[in-house]
Amino acid sequence: MIDQINLKKFKNIYDKTYNNVLKFVVCKCSNMEDVKDIISTANRTKMETNRQYAYLTYLKNKVNELEKVRGASIENQKGYIKSISFSKRMIDEVRSNEKEYCVRIPYSEFFFYIPKDNVAWMSYDNRAVAYLIDDKEYELYDKNNQVVERIRGEQLAEVEKAEKQKINELYKNKE
Repeated sequence: MIDQINLKKFKNIYDKTYNNVLKFVVCKCSNMEDVKDIISTANRTKMETNRQYAYLTYLKNKVNELEKVRGASIENQKGYIKSISFSKRMIDEVRSNEKEYCVRIPYSEFFFYIPKDNVAWMSYDNRAVAYLIDDKEYELYDKNNQVVERIRGEQLAEVEKAEKQKINELYKNKE
């Protein structure tokens, strides 16, 4: 399947090179029918790329819908709370494994581990919500994977808010 970035690259290259490719093909082909066939094939390729992109967009929307349902299902389970929202960039891929994500808490330098089953993606593989057990103890790690603190699930969002407040105060002091 073709993603949006590659589709844009393809369209950009296609648009920039169409006239030059046409000139090249006309110069190298001795038969005008060959030129028409080559250009026709290029146009069919572009149409197929657009069709695949449209289908991929449709599938991404369906995945988003299913993730919303999954998130609501997790939230309705006893003891689970919606904790923090994070982006894919906040996942430490090196420390994550097949069962858990190692996620940096937004606005902080702390990380925590969360089972992948407790994460619902809000925007196809881009933004997610972590669902935690409110009274379970979670360990916070530093960048060197050393435990720095233990907190309950319900306190994790408070860590995020406190760190965000520190950053906001720094910007206020600079003004």
